[in-house]
Amino acid sequence: MSNVTESSSYSPTIFSPTIQAYLYLIPNIIAIFTSIFVLYHLLFDRALRQALNNHIIIVILFTNFISDFTSTPWLIYYNFTGTSLVPNPIFSLVWVYIDYASYALQTMLFAWATIERHILVFHDQWLRTTTQRIFIHYLPTTIIFLYVTLYYLLLCFVRFCSNIYDYSQVYGLVDGHCELENVFFQRWCLIFDQTIPTMIIIISNIGLLERIFSAKRRAHQAINWRKQRRMIIQLLSLSVLFFVLNVPYLFVKLAYTFETFSNLGVEFSFYTEYFVYYIAFLLPLTRTIMVHPMIQTSPRRRI
Repeated sequence: MSNVTESSSYSPTIFSPTIQAYLYLIPNIIAIFTSIFVLYHLLFDRALRQALNNHIIIVILFTNFISDFTSTPWLIYYNFTGTSLVPNPIFSLVWVYIDYASYALQTMLFAWATIERHILVFHDQWLRTTTQRIFIHYLPTTIIFLYVTLYYLLLCFVRFCSNIYDYSQVYGLVDGHCELENVFFQRWCLIFDQTIPTMIIIISNIGLLERIFSAKRRAHQAINWRKQRRMIIQLLSLSVLFFVLNVPYLFVKLAYTFETFSNLGVEFSFYTEYFVYYIAFLLPLTRTIMVHPMIQTSPRRRI
């Protein structure tokens, strides 16, 4: 995802490496159990499993689940011990791959999910036939999944450059993966894999709320706040989550990558990179709104 805690052992922060480890450990455990709870309901409840809007959420949660069981515990171990779990070049590359690919995949898939919600709510007739569902529903998810997994696989494992290994550093690499630190690829990943999808998530969620309320006003219907509460809480919580945690991180990365500002401060940079991991921790919690038996939507149109 980033070389977020490459600086964790020396950044001017009140968090010692041990505190940093615990601030990841506890939320990560909660996220794992929450993901199991949500995935159980999504996979074994027939109505939820067949709902088109839940398919991409299942993929996102599985992606988070893999990251929660691999790269995050490896990062926690590094903060506790100051060394890589497995001092081996292959392990270092696998760690980089999972960290970067899971973050990009989560962000891009969720960006498409927010766009698809507009289709599901206002243009569900576009998904009536099998062919329409293949091209509008399944194909975009498949393209995003293949792009991210293959692109980062190529960057991480095909030798375009030589990495310098030091297992006392995050990922066991000095200054991160050499190819991912290349200016061109760094800017490409930052703009197309992170910044644009994040802006789509925020704007699309807020836009969906506005479209729904505008449609109700045009139809002269009173807004039933109790009925719409689940949807409002879910959409706003997701928008706030990405706005509060991802936007500052991306702002810092863009500023440093394009050399826009030079006085942002190492400490501020550290905090934005450190807490961006909380998106993965908190995302499963926002999905519990969808599967809680007291606040499920009707099977005809789930938002």
